[in-house]
Amino acid sequence: MKRKLITIVLFISVIANVLAVFQSRRSAFLKYASCPPPCWNSIYPGRSTQAEVMGRLSQLPEIDQGSVGSKKGDILFSPMDSYVYWAYTPKVSDIRGSIYLSEDRVAIIELDTGGSLTLAEAVDKLGTPEQVYAQAGCGPDGNRSLTVYLLFPSRGAVVAYYKSSWARNDRVNIWLGNSITEVIYFAASSYEKFVIPMTLMRFSSRLSTTDYSVARDKLEAWRGFYFASYSIEDLCQL
Repeated sequence: MKRKLITIVLFISVIANVLAVFQSRRSAFLKYASCPPPCWNSIYPGRSTQAEVMGRLSQLPEIDQGSVGSKKGDILFSPMDSYVYWAYTPKVSDIRGSIYLSEDRVAIIELDTGGSLTLAEAVDKLGTPEQVYAQAGCGPDGNRSLTVYLLFPSRGAVVAYYKSSWARNDRVNIWLGNSITEVIYFAASSYEKFVIPMTLMRFSSRLSTTDYSVARDKLEAWRGFYFASYSIEDLCQL
């Protein structure tokens, strides 16, 4: 009886430790709630400067401080003039992050969650998606990928689902259990100028990098998860 009791106690202890580690490594998207979206970690799109961003990042123990850097110019598909980047430590499950600036004001905050965030968790924080955009990558080698962006313009947020290695005849359904690979926060004023070229265009080599109306026309109103079903073959023909 005593041995069985010890075994039960040890089992409970192991489970508690596993849960503690899991909770401590939650995505930074969920971990910080100091301000509502699109603000992240007291960094405000449309307001915060690069100096303020660097100062705030230096205070975060989850960020690998040796990885923090900045760069000016040379930003693909974007009129933004600089960005700040970093990698995370194992304290959270995310991989890296970037903040893009225009005229020394934050335009976009981009978090690479590494697939550790579920769509259910994102929807719980951001609410119901307002728009959706789907784009298939159709390489000549036969490899097919799918990127689905769920957009929350009124909340200043976009979340992305991405997965490769689909067959051409596959049909993909988007559900609450799907993993989210990326979260983007943006200022309301950045939606037309930055968000469309920085997100909807990036995986679309067949679209002009200057005529964003093509991508904008492919935005659809969100009708619910029942309708979020995509044929890889159909998308490859668009």
